[in-house]
This record gives sequence, C-alpha cells and structure tokens, in this order.
Amino acid sequence: MPPSDVSLLPSKANLNADGGIIGATVGYDKQFGQAVIGIEGDFSWTDINQDAVHNVPGSPDIDFPPIGFETTYQMDWLSTIRGRAGFALNRWMLYGTAGFAFAQVSLDSSVAIGNPVMGVFAGSKDETRTGWMEGGGGALAITDHIAVKAEALYYDRGHVSIRSTSPIDPEHNALVTDQDIHGVVARGGIDYRF
Repeated sequence: MPPSDVSLLPSKANLNADGGIIGATVGYDKQFGQAVIGIEGDFSWTDINQDAVHNVPGSPDIDFPPIGFETTYQMDWLSTIRGRAGFALNRWMLYGTAGFAFAQVSLDSSVAIGNPVMGVFAGSKDETRTGWMEGGGGALAITDHIAVKAEALYYDRGHVSIRSTSPIDPEHNALVTDQDIHGVVARGGIDYRF
C-alpha cells in the first residue's frame, strides 16, 4: 500500500468500556498499633463491554476505498491477589493495595472494505489475561464484626493482538490489531470479620 494510502488509516482508537461487577473477597489482616497489613483475594463476575465503530471515508482521488473498523470488547470475570497496608483510627481505616490480577477477556474485530462492501477481514480472541492492579480505599467498622468499604483500583492486563483474515486467502491477507487492556474499577462492599 502506498504511503499516501497508509496515512489515511487510523493509528489507534479508544474503547471506553463500562459495566457492572459483583463478587466476593476473602482475606487476613493484622494490626500493629494503628498500622494494618494484610492480604486478600477476590473473584468477580463482570459485565464490562464496549462496541466501537470507526469509519474512514476513503479518497476517490487516489482510488482509496472507504473502510469500516468495528471492535467488540468483553470482560467476563476478574480476580486479584493483593497485599494491602493501611492506617486505622478509631473505626476508620485508610489503605493502599497492590498485587496480581487475572481476567477473562474477549475481542472481536472486523474490517469492511468498500461501499458496497468488497471484502471483510475478521478475527477474534478469547483468553485469560494476567497483569497487575493497584489502588486504595477506606473502610468503616459499623460493629466489631461488620465493616463497609469503598475502593478504586487501576488494572493493566498488557495488550492483546488480533489477526483478522480474509476468507479468500487467510494465509496471506491479514490485518493485525493490538488492543491495550487497562482501566479503573470502583467498587464497594461489606466485610465480615471473624
């Protein structure tokens, strides 16, 4: 493809996925004076997804056809194993946390060329991704055994590469798309302390 044509293609596009999350956490904390350290793990079912469409109008002057890009992103579940350290004051605790994160993600990509469509490149990937997570939050003890908490966590799962192929010649006609997987999860919960 000539450089003048390549310059018309998008270099990147953002997927701003959102959705709900529900799950459970188990952990252990130890308090030393006002300092608190601990470890926790969690598993959550998620409904975080996004569909994105990007159209390139093309240019008849250089015989460049219109191109439509469509990407679908879905996160099915999310799990973390994290350490945390905090500071307790009366019934309040503020803490920071960091550790490993795992998630099941799927990406579907299709590229339609021409109007009317002359050809379509399509590809998909569904896999468990690993990465890291960090953030912080706060908790308030309602009773000696029950506390409510809220936290915000940033996660990074690296990137996923999708090879989209043409059914006419899948071995030689292909487009490769890289998608970074990162974002922020905000959640609240109720802890029961034994």
